[in-house]
Amino acid sequence: MLGVMFAEYFVVLLCFTIFFRKESEDHGIKYVLFHNYLVNYMHLLKDALMNVVIFIPIGFCSSVFMKHPKWVKILLISGILSCSIEFSQYILSRGYCDANDIMNNCIGGVLGWLMAFRIRKHCVPHRTCVSA
Repeated sequence: MLGVMFAEYFVVLLCFTIFFRKESEDHGIKYVLFHNYLVNYMHLLKDALMNVVIFIPIGFCSSVFMKHPKWVKILLISGILSCSIEFSQYILSRGYCDANDIMNNCIGGVLGWLMAFRIRKHCVPHRTCVSA
């Protein structure tokens, strides 16, 4: 069941980040971290939080499907997926390839791993969180 939900989430993620976005003349590469964060603080904070939250399922589900998940592996998976999305947006003129988005997506992936790690550590060995 989790695998099906993850596949659906992945399709929705690609649709909203690449396929459903309109082509724009305003595109490029933003490679400087935290660029303009002080100028447009609230908009960029909302954007950063959204990028973190949207990748939590990547880290969580990847951790659940791996036998021995390590945070470095999840960071690598999140980074590769995020870079793929960002470069696709740039190539298809769907927005900016933004280093901040990649960083925030990676943070979200690692947070998802941390959630899965805590659940495995506290619930599964003791069988207190597993229903009968």
